[in-house]
Amino acid sequence: NVPIKEIMEREFKVDVFVEHDPNCMLYSKLMDEESENMLLFRLDRSIGMAASVNGEILRGNGLLEVAHCIIVPEGKSCRCGKKGCIEAYLAPCLEKGKANQQALQELLRPLAVFLYNMARLFRSETVLLTGKLIRYRTAFEKELLGYFYQYCRKNEIQVKIVEEAGLAVGGAAWIAVQGAIDGIRL
Repeated sequence: NVPIKEIMEREFKVDVFVEHDPNCMLYSKLMDEESENMLLFRLDRSIGMAASVNGEILRGNGLLEVAHCIIVPEGKSCRCGKKGCIEAYLAPCLEKGKANQQALQELLRPLAVFLYNMARLFRSETVLLTGKLIRYRTAFEKELLGYFYQYCRKNEIQVKIVEEAGLAVGGAAWIAVQGAIDGIRL
């Protein structure tokens, strides 16, 4: 609860734009994807989510915070005190700088169901997956997509795995440019 925007504006005497990093990543992809209805999930030791509807990124304090959505009823205990949260299954997948295959196996089917349900809820044509876990995609990509497409009609929803390098920075730059343009008064 630190007013970072106000502190930086006061100290540096410039306009400052603060944005959720998955939103920055998604904004970057909106610039080069054909779809205007997309979801982006950053898969690390937790999960970050961003959504665009009709080309507009959904924004709001605490909006799309999905780390503690239940994907396995009465499942593994989570640090939040609940059982079965996405984070409880995702966190063990990255251990000591490598993918934990057993943890991935426990995660993949419930994650695929969750991703499909979110895509249906937001009427998304494209689901983007990024984050540190994607570095190990060869360990799980085929199986995750296999589960996902069990629930989905052919060509209904496209899942793309994208490297995160530069995504957030590129999107943040576009957001700042857009904010500056919006602030111009003629």
